[in-house]
Amino acid sequence: MSTHENPGEPRTSWAAVYATELTTGVTQRLTPHGIVDFSPAVSPSGVYTVVTSYGEKGWSGEVEELSIDNYIFLTRDGTNRVGWLNTEVGWAGLTSPPCTSTEKA
Repeated sequence: MSTHENPGEPRTSWAAVYATELTTGVTQRLTPHGIVDFSPAVSPSGVYTVVTSYGEKGWSGEVEELSIDNYIFLTRDGTNRVGWLNTEVGWAGLTSPPCTSTEKA
């Protein structure tokens, strides 16, 4: 996760997930532009990444009640992004997203 790219707007998060291919050193952004992802968890096989995100709706600025979703996508390039589990939680309720449990390490 990185805050590398400044969105240029006040009170806008910069958080995004990136992946680096270790053999080539090439880094690519997995989070779509304009989207903010938090708390990445990589599956044991490394095939999938799960994140918590505000999704396309963005952050309303409210910290007492956050509306977040979880998203899963392919770790290699961020494609096949699917969201689920719209959750209303308070700030203290944020936790790391689940990892896919059907995979074998």
